[in-house]
Amino acid sequence: MTSSAGGGPDEPGRPSVGALLRMARRRDRSWSQSRLVREILAVGSQHGKTTANAHSLMIMLSGWENDRAVPDQYNRRLLVLALRKKPSELGLELDPDHHWYPDGDV
Repeated sequence: MTSSAGGGPDEPGRPSVGALLRMARRRDRSWSQSRLVREILAVGSQHGKTTANAHSLMIMLSGWENDRAVPDQYNRRLLVLALRKKPSELGLELDPDHHWYPDGDV
């Protein structure tokens, strides 16, 4: 599955969102998928945000990493914060009209 969020056949040579997520998780952090799920849950809790449960997050993460789906705006923010990356480093675009906080922060 390709999207304007990055990667895929329409952008030759650029890694897909899934590949960038896997690299950020495995190469940059040396985390398992379970560890990233725990980090997402922690980030959500720290910011007072609701997240899917651990089992659902694991299924979603697998889909994202294998390019079967692209994270929505809400989960993109969770991923960015959990992985401590800029959205562009993960091949993601954040909708400027979708804010968690009134001051416009992630």
